[in-house]
Amino acid sequence: MKWRSVVKRVLAPMLVLVLSWAMVSCSQSGSIARKPLLSRSGNRLAEIAPPSMIQELKQYTDIYQPQVTILSPRSDEVLEDTQTSVKLQVRDLPLFKDEEFELGYHLHFILDNQPYQAIFDVDEPIVLSDLEPGTHTIRVFASRPWHESFKNEGAFAETTFHIFAKTPENNPDPHQPLLTYSRPKGNYGAEPVLLDFYLTNAPLHFVAQENSEDAIPDWQIRCTINGESFTFDRWEPIYLQGLKPGRNWVQLELLDENGNPLPNAFNNTIRIVNYQPNGTDALSRLIRGEIPLTIARRLTDPNYTPPAPEPAAVEETLEEVTPAKTREPDQETLPEKTGNEMTELQPQAIPNAFDRATEQTPVEIPAELEQPDDEESIREELADEVKEQLQNELEASPSEAAGKAKDDRSPLLIRPVEQPAPESAQPNAPDAAPQAKPPVLPSTPKQDDLPPTLPEIIEEPDIPTTPAPPPSRLPAPIPRFLTFLNR
Repeated sequence: MKWRSVVKRVLAPMLVLVLSWAMVSCSQSGSIARKPLLSRSGNRLAEIAPPSMIQELKQYTDIYQPQVTILSPRSDEVLEDTQTSVKLQVRDLPLFKDEEFELGYHLHFILDNQPYQAIFDVDEPIVLSDLEPGTHTIRVFASRPWHESFKNEGAFAETTFHIFAKTPENNPDPHQPLLTYSRPKGNYGAEPVLLDFYLTNAPLHFVAQENSEDAIPDWQIRCTINGESFTFDRWEPIYLQGLKPGRNWVQLELLDENGNPLPNAFNNTIRIVNYQPNGTDALSRLIRGEIPLTIARRLTDPNYTPPAPEPAAVEETLEEVTPAKTREPDQETLPEKTGNEMTELQPQAIPNAFDRATEQTPVEIPAELEQPDDEESIREELADEVKEQLQNELEASPSEAAGKAKDDRSPLLIRPVEQPAPESAQPNAPDAAPQAKPPVLPSTPKQDDLPPTLPEIIEEPDIPTTPAPPPSRLPAPIPRFLTFLNR
């Protein structure tokens, strides 16, 4: 039977240690469903879920298991000076402070039961000066950027030292449960407000409740805010809503299962909190979710680089492109031109009796102008008579006939001018401009007005003339020859 007692003595501490780790692990898990501590019915305060941004960021902080150590002063050391330096060591947690948000992984450093001081760099000296003679205790634990404590084994360190001599004040019992107040503290600009603390040397509930007659007490926490109290037995962060604007006071007490205070230093602590809604500090904006996750990730990783913004997706739909209107040149409104102005645009021909061979577009005489067949027969008969009469005159007087033959050239030169071009052969002018009147050529005097003698023939300059229409298509000037022969 002795071996059984030996096994119990060996396994009991190990079982307690394993169960303690299980309690810590369960307290860190947010997936366990539980009943809220407070509701709004009859109470100003209410427990609500952690802010969504805090829940998003917490998964990035759970990869760390910080280990905190106080190198100096040593435990139970007696110092002969009212000033001392504190040296800390932290492993598995990158302490840093974001320059923009002034948040990051840090340590909560507590001297005796004063409000904590945030430590972002353990290489910087921590000097405690003007210490009261007697006993003092330093408590340090690791914290997330939003001031929630890490609750893993080794994240908390404690040491007690003395100035000149030991005193009972500020000297907690290392074998009794100890409550360390953390949050809320200072100023707040948004709700919910974090209620957080650190608990050491506290037994597991099922171990304390296994035997009511043993010396292991069960525990619970009583929180009082502005006189409104509630109790709970969970070691985990709690988010509360319902603080009044302005000054609020918060008290935390460690009690046994019967509601009696558990005796130990620092197990009853009170703090003053100032709440001003709509704060613009980084923590208030983080709680309200005003900082995007891609930016807030900087608070959980000092080497984090925000991803480059993705280019905006271009829709495949083609936009209707309206062609730019080409500015048309301003069309100047031309004043309506009179007949005189139109003649200035086109050079007016100078009347010249001898300028009869002006270049003209050959005009084809329409078929309807051709003389009927009876006129052709008349011309032929007249031509035969003329030839016969000329032949008779030449035989009578050769010299006189030669003179008359010489004079016969003049009527041939003016033959094309005698027949005015028909109006139907004129090209139509554009509709936009008024039709210009063709230059008026001097009309050929009628055959009855010809002088009894022929005009002197003047040689004309070589001017390109339009070939005359074939004689076969133009009517012969019958009256002129008849007049000449009848003289």
